[in-house]
Amino acid sequence: MDEKKEVKEFTTEELAQCIPAPADLKAPFVFEVEGVPMVAKPVGRHSWEVTGREDLLQAPTRIKNFFLLFNDIESFCQYVKDYKTDSTNLYLTKSIKSLIFMASAVFNDIKRDQPNWRDQVAKYEPEKSIEWGDWNSNNKKRMSQIEFAEFLDEHIADIVGDGKRAPSAAEVLEAVTNLNDVRNVTFGSKVSLANGMASFVYTEKSPSGAVSEGHVSVPAEFLIGIPVFEDGPAYTIRAKLRYRIDRSNGELKLWYELQQLQRVFAKAMEAHVQKLEELLSGELPIYSGC
Repeated sequence: MDEKKEVKEFTTEELAQCIPAPADLKAPFVFEVEGVPMVAKPVGRHSWEVTGREDLLQAPTRIKNFFLLFNDIESFCQYVKDYKTDSTNLYLTKSIKSLIFMASAVFNDIKRDQPNWRDQVAKYEPEKSIEWGDWNSNNKKRMSQIEFAEFLDEHIADIVGDGKRAPSAAEVLEAVTNLNDVRNVTFGSKVSLANGMASFVYTEKSPSGAVSEGHVSVPAEFLIGIPVFEDGPAYTIRAKLRYRIDRSNGELKLWYELQQLQRVFAKAMEAHVQKLEELLSGELPIYSGC
């Protein structure tokens, strides 16, 4: 039976052992590997320290691996046009579930029966807007009524009314003011009002010990109009109010839940895909869903 021999890839140092050396083994010598000068310096008997000196050449033997990240679509497409080759491909990474979108241009990509290094890459990842980041990072986050009021107050410009059930920014601002005025109280129950507001009943003790009862109203749902990506159009997103009253201490927790985020992100993402296809039409192959 024939023995199977293991074939391994030689390191540069091992390759140096196969290079005929000068008679004086104590002196360094120079050899080439694919046009790159290599300096072998003896460090012991039949042992060499090999250093590549590509820096001595007028230009590198090949383009080194590089990675560029763009957040401007026009600049990215112009760069792809300027540096594309017959081996350049564009890949679109789209994940509605994870809210991820990215375009990757591989300039030295593989072709059928033609291996390549695939290490020269430029990527385009549109920058998400500050508004999108703020509303998403606080989505479903439970807050005290004061924290909730402060958040809405800071982002009141993002709230838009629809002239119907969704309250206007002014109406939300009024609710925020009422929330800020109610402190050190015990909440007991919640009542849904016909005007789309949620009224929370509370009791308050004065310094003299007198107990009074009141209520504070906030929108049961509202609309925000924010862009997904910087410099992009605004999209309308519905936010539903959620709450919880701790029966042991009467503490009120409020939060909002943004509706159909994936659908909104998909719209914004497809707008970028269409723009990429428009700017790079006929320039190179485009593969989607990678």
